[in-house]
Amino acid sequence: MSTVIGIGGISRSGKTTLANQLGQLLNAPVLHQDQFNASPLPEINGHVDWETPAAVDYPRLITAIQEAGNQSDHVIVEGILIYASPKLNSLFDKRLVLTLTENEFKRRKSRDLRWGKEPDWYIHHIWTGFIRHGYPPDGAYIQLDASSLPGAEEVIELLDL
Repeated sequence: MSTVIGIGGISRSGKTTLANQLGQLLNAPVLHQDQFNASPLPEINGHVDWETPAAVDYPRLITAIQEAGNQSDHVIVEGILIYASPKLNSLFDKRLVLTLTENEFKRRKSRDLRWGKEPDWYIHHIWTGFIRHGYPPDGAYIQLDASSLPGAEEVIELLDL
């Protein structure tokens, strides 16, 4: 049975970077929530709404985790909404949440131009979506301040792997 590690957190907090580093150190597959989009994607005010659980194809992500777990000792899953699904949340053996202050999140997000400049209302929507859906419901997680994130080796020690 493999250990499934969840890395949740607000947008631009370093989830992908940390997940990829852990994946290399643990020789583990890394699954990115962004690769499991629902179809069709929900919208808000004519804008794709990535910040709601309805944007994620959880059954497909769960299947991918189970398949990866059959081939590896560890599986790493990262994404802003990975803790929003009770069924998915039940698969995690270890949970991390990367946090930022709202001001630091807004500063980082304003520099993220992958999809063009996001309107202020949508940046606020990202923040509130994370507050609403981004934490494991049972409180069983390790919270890390993303503005001073430890190295992957230290995280492995924190997770007792």
